[in-house]
Amino acid sequence: MNYILSFFKGSLFKKNTWLLIGSTSIILGFFIFGYYEITTNPNIPLLIPAENAQWIRLREPTILKIRPKQQYKTIFLTHFNAKKSSDDVILAIQAMKYAEIYVDGKKIFMTDSNPSKWRNEYRFNINFGFNTGRHELKIMVFSQNSHPALLVYSKSIGLYTGEHWLASNDNKTWTAALPVNQTIFHPITYHFMRADRAFLSQLLFFIPIFMLFFIITYFYKEQHVTILKQLSILFIPSRVRWIFLFAMLFLAINNIGKIPINTGMDIHEHLEYIRYIESNLRLPLASEGWEMFHAPLFYIIAAILYKVLLLFLPQNDSLILLRVIPLFCGIAQVEICYRTMKLIYPDSLDLQILGTLIGGFLPMNLYMSQVVGNEPLAAFFISTTIYFTIQILKPTHLPTLRICLITGISLGLAIITKITALLLILPLGVFIPLNLYLGNGDPKKKINQQILKRMLWLFGIAFIVCGWYFLRNWFTIGKFIVFISSNISWWQDPGYRTLEQIFSFGISLYYPIYCSVAGFWDSLYSTLWMDGFLSAFYWPPWNYDLMLSSAWLSLFLSISILIGIVTVLLRPVQSLKRGILFALSCVFVFIGAIFYFFLTCPILSAAKATFALGLTPCIAILCVEGFRGMINNRAIRAIIYGIIFCWAIGSYFTYFVL
Repeated sequence: MNYILSFFKGSLFKKNTWLLIGSTSIILGFFIFGYYEITTNPNIPLLIPAENAQWIRLREPTILKIRPKQQYKTIFLTHFNAKKSSDDVILAIQAMKYAEIYVDGKKIFMTDSNPSKWRNEYRFNINFGFNTGRHELKIMVFSQNSHPALLVYSKSIGLYTGEHWLASNDNKTWTAALPVNQTIFHPITYHFMRADRAFLSQLLFFIPIFMLFFIITYFYKEQHVTILKQLSILFIPSRVRWIFLFAMLFLAINNIGKIPINTGMDIHEHLEYIRYIESNLRLPLASEGWEMFHAPLFYIIAAILYKVLLLFLPQNDSLILLRVIPLFCGIAQVEICYRTMKLIYPDSLDLQILGTLIGGFLPMNLYMSQVVGNEPLAAFFISTTIYFTIQILKPTHLPTLRICLITGISLGLAIITKITALLLILPLGVFIPLNLYLGNGDPKKKINQQILKRMLWLFGIAFIVCGWYFLRNWFTIGKFIVFISSNISWWQDPGYRTLEQIFSFGISLYYPIYCSVAGFWDSLYSTLWMDGFLSAFYWPPWNYDLMLSSAWLSLFLSISILIGIVTVLLRPVQSLKRGILFALSCVFVFIGAIFYFFLTCPILSAAKATFALGLTPCIAILCVEGFRGMINNRAIRAIIYGIIFCWAIGSYFTYFVL
């Protein structure tokens, strides 16, 4: 409340108004463009109900693995009564992707078979002089790379698609149709204990931890408590950082040989890429394998290490030891978060500790760093780029060309590790010039020239580091950026999007495992705060009761992130100068990109929080910003620390393989 009141007082309001209006206009523009794109783009299979009719499809279980490219057919059946043969019976139909309509066994209409026309709604009269009474309406819907889906309504005869319709894929076995806004989870989702019950079952583990850190935090500044005074020496961020680093190193040493080699998202394809480079001593083209469209830096480093290890160890042991790369990156996130917190909160030791703890022990950082993949290394370079950028944003004077050079190198390495790092270019290109322009008192002409010079240095160096890869793509494939291999065609459930998948949330608090079919936010939540995809179907040896209990402990941190976002938006000028608005913009850009991918690629694995693993420092900043106004009260501070340490220790031991 104090933030809101202070925002509307005097000079603070004047300083913030123009930036708030500008930001609101940009956001509103994105919403308008997004709404138009979602409702008109045929490549976005968003199924929106009309009138009282629901989109329906064949009722069948969710399949986690990929489905082959082929044409699928579903037959929908219902009956209706015609009162007068002379009355028009106007039928409105929309099918994904095209349909043939039969009345009493006679084909009367066919929609356009062009897949780009599936959004078209067709209206036609189905009364061709048939008799009054009961009639059969059968509609065959054909689709490629998705479930055939149908929406039909006719006000004149009260006909609307819904679960009372029948559906079949062979015209023999009929079941009740499934409204697309209903979710059928894979049976494995219910194999695990419900998350709220898992949390209750772990209370005997969490309560002593909460009480210990509540007491220490509540009294550690009281000089007359001798034991706690001695313990308070540990509560110095630089020392806490070393404790966290040692804990992460111990986790890495313990786990490296205990997790099965086939654990990890697309693990076999990652290993194929590495073996290709090791065997052929060259980079593959994007068309030569499943994952070979990825940027190559991680695979080059891994291939070199693999070739060296093969000189001394068997193949399986060499492959397992490739995990030292992601393990190093996971450990490094602790150090990056610590240094970032020192920049953002130089005068608050409490907030530095909180941010280091939250960022370092973020569950997606813990479980992603245990297996071979390119994401942790990309996240390392993205995080370092964010850290160096905040260094550029903080000073009131122009940054040196040296820090711009380092930031450019880090950005280039991030892009050459994974293409998603290109998303950083937008916030970098906006906030560095904006901060330098507003925070420097030099004449405008001179400052404009200096800003341009530094931006050219930063992006020029980044292009030198990674540009060769894009030029190679252009000369060999004809495209600068290849997002997926051209010879791979497949799809995955659900195959479409609904409004419920966009706006609903909550199933991840009860059934988080593979809950991604329920919607965007549940998918992000289950992969940010736990291994919701169980490392892509391979059942790693995590401590599942602890993992599931984190669904509820993480809700506390999620609420804090939302409070932090509101706080930043209400103080845009102050947040801009401190670099926090830049961190928030990175989160918005990445979530926007993930959301667009979620819409255009309607598969259950599209909305993974791990795509934004490199934003670990930004997530920690927003979470801490949400807590910042509360820790001035000693009792509330102790409660916050107690809950966060319960969460962090629970997360740590979730992924500590026994």
